Amino acid sequence: MIRIFTAIIALTLLISCNKAEEPQQPPIKKPARAVNQAPLSESTDLTAGVSGSAESAKFRNPFQSHIILMKAVPGASQKVKGPLECCEISSFKVLAAVVGVSDSEGFALIQAPDGKRYVVRRGDVLGARDGKVIKIHSKGMLIREHTRDEDGKIKSTEDIELKLEKKV
Repeated sequence: MIRIFTAIIALTLLISCNKAEEPQQPPIKKPARAVNQAPLSESTDLTAGVSGSAESAKFRNPFQSHIILMKAVPGASQKVKGPLECCEISSFKVLAAVVGVSDSEGFALIQAPDGKRYVVRRGDVLGARDGKVIKIHSKGMLIREHTRDEDGKIKSTEDIELKLEKKV
């Protein structure tokens, strides 16, 4: 019985060794894509990805920040707002606060009205009226909003306290 198995194994090895080996082909190298390093000139259209037309969408860089595009558009002096500047401060919830040795070391976890959570630190902008986080303490955080008139001068200042929600 053992002789039969060794004979079968020997035959399969002889048959597999007699096959003609195919020459190995070297791996195909893809040509490197040429990178356009030309400096920007006045004729360069920086708003190509902003207009929304099908022709300009073919050439738009999908990895380029829309903030950079908005800064390059002439006449677009509006500040690009982040996700924390969408709505009123009272609609945010403070979920956790971590307090450091100094005021600048702490941070807080807040939940936006859309359900997403963000980490904020002292100096971050929060709310629709450009409120800034001025203090984070163990029971919540303090945000200062400035109301400005048409000339851009500060008319009034309001400090808003967001407190941690108590567990039931």
